[in-house]
Amino acid sequence: LPSDYGFAAVQSTIRQYTITKLVVGTSYTVRVRSKNSEGYGDFTYASPSPFSPKMAPSSPMNVSLVVMSQSVVKVVWHEPFSDGGCPVSSYVVKWDTSPSFANNSFSHFQRELQVTYSTRENGSFCENIRVEARMPPINYCFRVAARNCLALDISGTSAPTCITPHTRSPGAVTELVAASTSSSSIELSWAPPVTDRCQYGGDGGSAITRYEISWDTHPDFSTPSQSMSVLSGTTRYEIGSRDMVTGAVSGGLETGKSYFIRVAAFNSVGPGIPTEVYVQSLEDIIPSAPQIIGAYHDGSATSLRINWDTPSFDGGSTISSYSVEFDKGGHSSPKTLSIPVVREIQSV
Repeated sequence: LPSDYGFAAVQSTIRQYTITKLVVGTSYTVRVRSKNSEGYGDFTYASPSPFSPKMAPSSPMNVSLVVMSQSVVKVVWHEPFSDGGCPVSSYVVKWDTSPSFANNSFSHFQRELQVTYSTRENGSFCENIRVEARMPPINYCFRVAARNCLALDISGTSAPTCITPHTRSPGAVTELVAASTSSSSIELSWAPPVTDRCQYGGDGGSAITRYEISWDTHPDFSTPSQSMSVLSGTTRYEIGSRDMVTGAVSGGLETGKSYFIRVAAFNSVGPGIPTEVYVQSLEDIIPSAPQIIGAYHDGSATSLRINWDTPSFDGGSTISSYSVEFDKGGHSSPKTLSIPVVREIQSV
């Protein structure tokens, strides 16, 4: 017989039986038949069938707290070691001002997070919990329980973890991108710190006042580095510059050098976590695309007028001409016109 097959014979007066030593979450088919002096009768199958033994999930693992501001705490955790034989469908986060959770019966002291693909980040789950900001600050305690198709196991709730919310310096800026626009300039773009990841981020509870940009040819910023501050609403900056009309350069970047760049947000508490990016070997490049303003009918039945603006950067070399392509709807064999740039010098 198969190793996972079992049977039991019981007395005729017994009307129930508990099958033990089964594997949690494994489906089993159960059937019963009776026996008399003539032999065994037909089987009756249990309903539902097959059926799997289940239990409430174990406690979520690695529960930790991150202060986001004086009124927000982020709770972070990992899935339980055991789901109890049925996938975890939600997590219940509970909090209180006391480790005994005396106020836990009130609904505004708990929140249930439904488990979806988007709620997981690198194996972690997290939720931002808004609490009452008090002066002086007080402790808030948190615990997390998992729910599956069978039950929410209160006994499996994680041990209380407590923390005191407070205002702090900002998190790291996000989406930092740096690209050389010529052999003498680098263009930066970034986004403000965010609070929707399973780590510290955001403004810390105090509005961001500025961003500080630092750059150096050494990774430890020891040459000493150069820096510039920009207002909080700024999310783009060009280190160095090149005048596309005169060709004059400024900013102190050196052709052929590689640069390490940091961007950090500041608030009333101080500087936040810097985000770093690396730009390798500044060299001249091709220009950016012209900015098309529009195509217009110029009054003739056989012509169109195309207007465009100068590219945002020329790549470090003066633009000598523009190439205009046109085709009848497709792009298989366009016609090309080369339009030279004519530069004029006028005396007034």
